[in-house]
Amino acid sequence: MRPETLLGEVLDEHERSSYVLATKVFFPMSDTDRGLSAAQIHKQIDASLERLRTDYVDLYQCHRYDSATPLEETMSALTEVVQAGKARHIGFSEWPAEKIEASLALEGMARWVSSQPQYSMLWRAPEAEVIPLCEREQISRSSGHRWHRAC
Repeated sequence: MRPETLLGEVLDEHERSSYVLATKVFFPMSDTDRGLSAAQIHKQIDASLERLRTDYVDLYQCHRYDSATPLEETMSALTEVVQAGKARHIGFSEWPAEKIEASLALEGMARWVSSQPQYSMLWRAPEAEVIPLCEREQISRSSGHRWHRAC
C-alpha cells in the first residue's frame, strides 16, 4: 500500500498520458482482504486508484489464480472494472494454463492482454503450456512488445 501512495505522490506532478501504470490484485492487503472475489476486485481497484491519485490504470493484473472464487465471478468483476474505465486492460500472473483457457472460453468478458509468469533459466515450466497458449491467443508478457502496442 505504501509504495502505491509514494508512487501516486510522485506521479501527481506528471501528465497522466505520459506514463503507463500497472497494479495487481490478490495478496492480502489486511487480515480479511485477499483474493479475486468481485468484492475484492472492486474494493482493491478503488483503493489503488485513490492511493495512486489517478482515475485509471493501464493494466490491472491478477497476481495469482484464486481457487476459492469462481472463475466467472473474477472475470465478470474484471470486465466491470474495464467497462467502468478504471483499468484499460487486464492481465494475470502465475495462472495455470487450464484456467487461462477456461477464462478465454467465457463469453462477453474482457480479454487478457498480458501474462507475467515466473520464468527464468532455472524455472522454465511456462514453456510447456502457458507461453504457447499466450502466443496463440496473442497475450503478451507484460514487458513484451505487443502489450505496449495495445496501450
